[in-house]
Amino acid sequence: MTTALILAGHGSHISPQTAGLVWRHVDRLRALGVADEVTAAFWKEQPSYANVLYSISAHDITVIPVFTAKGFFTQSVIPAEMGLTGAITECDGRRIRYTPSLHEHPYLAQVVRARVDAALRDYDLLPEQTAVAIIGHSTRRNPDSRKATEAHAERIRAAGVAAEVHAIYLDDEPEIAEIYTLSRAPNLIAVPYFLAAGSHTTIDVPRELGLEPGMNQGTVQGRQVIYTAPVGVDDDLLNVILALAREAGAPLFEPKPTLDAWQGFPSVEIREALD
Repeated sequence: MTTALILAGHGSHISPQTAGLVWRHVDRLRALGVADEVTAAFWKEQPSYANVLYSISAHDITVIPVFTAKGFFTQSVIPAEMGLTGAITECDGRRIRYTPSLHEHPYLAQVVRARVDAALRDYDLLPEQTAVAIIGHSTRRNPDSRKATEAHAERIRAAGVAAEVHAIYLDDEPEIAEIYTLSRAPNLIAVPYFLAAGSHTTIDVPRELGLEPGMNQGTVQGRQVIYTAPVGVDDDLLNVILALAREAGAPLFEPKPTLDAWQGFPSVEIREALD
């Protein structure tokens, strides 16, 4: 039996960093040798969700959605494009596993808290004078897509590390710019609940906050605003991907690093490259 891992990301026509984060983990998984074939699939880039299965020959396939929330893409788009019927899909002699999204693992909650704690410490902020905004993408097309952001906001609120905690969204209500009417504290820590340093986190979100692109600190409407790194840029994310695959029943190999430059590449792509 041959095995494969597919990391399903969003991709972007604007920012190479969005897909780059996914490909970086693909390269690391290939180097570890945990599956016969490892590749990525995207909505806005190639290989696409609809075509990626044609690039591999494995009989046992595990698809990991590299998204911060369970929502429109993980519940509707990816399953429809890849022909998935649930957690396990049997099709044409293949078994395809579909794991939960990243937010269902406790790792991201730890990162969100670490971003807040680091900002409080590094900028010497008093908790009683600080508001926290957890910024999600969300979409009005699927009400579930906002729930992960809300859950992280509630965890920070329950921890009592700041005077106020709010969930705000790039594509839902309340919108990002509303944070200045929702909150009163003179300091604001804004945590982008996104995976990559792509166009959303480097252009769209800072613009809505009133910050110039590339700035991680500034004064907006009389508030000191601290803008943290996205939650998914740390290398430890690879361990979460592996954990989700294992929990879904993927028969991962013990790591077997090798000097073989083709290790883990989709077999169909190898054949086409050598023809």
